Amino acid sequence: MAAEPKITPVPSNAPLFAHEFTKRMRSRKDITKKPSIRQTQSIPQLLSARYFRNGKLTLEDFLEAAVFTTFPPDQDIAREIAEDILLGREKVERPQLIDKERAVAAQAATKKQSDALEKVMEQIRREQELAKVIKKDKVQAGYDYLQELHRNGDQQLYEAATDYLTDGDIVLRGITSDEELMEIAGGQLLDRAGVLTSNDIQNSQTLEVLDAVCDLSNAAEQVAAKSLRGDSDVEQEFSDLAKRDTSTAARALRHIEEMETLDQTTRESLDQTLQDNLKDLSEVADYAAEMKTIGQKYPNSGYGIAFFNWLFNPESRPYNSWGNGSAMRVSPVGLAHGSIEALLEEAEKSIYPVRRRFLLWTYDGLHIMWGVYGNGRFVGTDNLGKRCWGIYGRGVFAGFYDGEFFCGKYYNGAWKAEYLFGLEYSRGEYVLFPQLIITNEAEP
Repeated sequence: MAAEPKITPVPSNAPLFAHEFTKRMRSRKDITKKPSIRQTQSIPQLLSARYFRNGKLTLEDFLEAAVFTTFPPDQDIAREIAEDILLGREKVERPQLIDKERAVAAQAATKKQSDALEKVMEQIRREQELAKVIKKDKVQAGYDYLQELHRNGDQQLYEAATDYLTDGDIVLRGITSDEELMEIAGGQLLDRAGVLTSNDIQNSQTLEVLDAVCDLSNAAEQVAAKSLRGDSDVEQEFSDLAKRDTSTAARALRHIEEMETLDQTTRESLDQTLQDNLKDLSEVADYAAEMKTIGQKYPNSGYGIAFFNWLFNPESRPYNSWGNGSAMRVSPVGLAHGSIEALLEEAEKSIYPVRRRFLLWTYDGLHIMWGVYGNGRFVGTDNLGKRCWGIYGRGVFAGFYDGEFFCGKYYNGAWKAEYLFGLEYSRGEYVLFPQLIITNEAEP
């Protein structure tokens, strides 16, 4: 006799199913990659989309949502666990006694997962309440408008709006015109002020809220939006910003470069303005100057070609050094300083003239890290004083933050990671500086 399903395939059961599925997957020892808390959000969102499209959910929908949101090598295990949950097959081992510290850590992890689950359930409750107060004919009008938008509407508007609203939102809110869609989606965009992406800023033009973005308090978003609007004083505003806050200016320049709102010559001019202000803040010029003074006196000492070119170049920018020279010259620094703190600070400065630097931050601005990188390795310190080191290449990076392992991906000024800054998941942006003198090596 076939097993009876233990979960009814309705939207309200999606969060509970996602929570149980993720918990069981994380307890398995034979999976390649443990799922993150984000999967407890992805499963209900996928099921919600199917519900709005098909008008109902099936057990197969629940099963596929679990499998499709799982790392491909682990999908067979995901299918097995999802079937266990849907059919009520219990495969949970009796927990063993653990020490007090592990118990506290497990309790903290459970609370974090529960908080994420509660957010998803709150979203579903909000949509259910919204559905109750909207009249049936209004929902039908929203559905008719959505279908017309798909068939004959402004696709640029649809793509911009659905970065902030789902098809379900359009239907449940009873949106019936392009103007109403722009107003509601534009309001959702402005709610992200302070963490806008370049895509958000471009969408603001389509949704007709660009002027509002130009008036935001966030200077990076304001300058970038003004460049999109075509304001004539953008270069001066960027210069003023670079003088008082280089990290914010770097974010503004990143937006401008990604949107290509200014011509290449102007973007290069802004980049040079930023580099000039970064060099004004640097304390490495003395090391670089002394190294050149001594090195130029002995030009035939067997220097590598890259270092030789840097030695006789008027500028002192990093050139993707292999780092062996910094290891050779750092020893005498220990003779010149009496404390460990001063020694470490000066040793790090002695490395900078031939290594590139990076600055990265989370979108919420709570975590910032700066340091040096080159030859596939990096070392940094964050705003809490915690150290980080690791390796990078081909769009991925991994290492140890405050002694704990982390890994992630980076691309075109954006990054995301698991367990960096002690967070299960984080994302943000980064900048690299100064520019290379020698460009025969690929940009990391």
